[in-house]
Amino acid sequence: MLPIATSIVWGASAELPFVSHCYQRPRHLPDWPYNLFAMVHGKTEQDAERQVAAIAELLGERARSHEVLYSTKILKKTGLRIGG
Repeated sequence: MLPIATSIVWGASAELPFVSHCYQRPRHLPDWPYNLFAMVHGKTEQDAERQVAAIAELLGERARSHEVLYSTKILKKTGLRIGG
């Protein structure tokens, strides 16, 4: 079960129409201090930046900081494959 503050942040982000995935992962200090991730999709970097700004505004002080990672390739999900 997530702590209450984490649940509030996660739930608020996940309900936005442009957030396709929202999940928690372990931090990797000191290199990567973040544990909550939201995936947004935009046709341009400016679209994505507007969406990230909307998330930051919604969360206010609950979001202490953030970074944006951009995809360099389009990856197709293929699901589980069992060789045989």
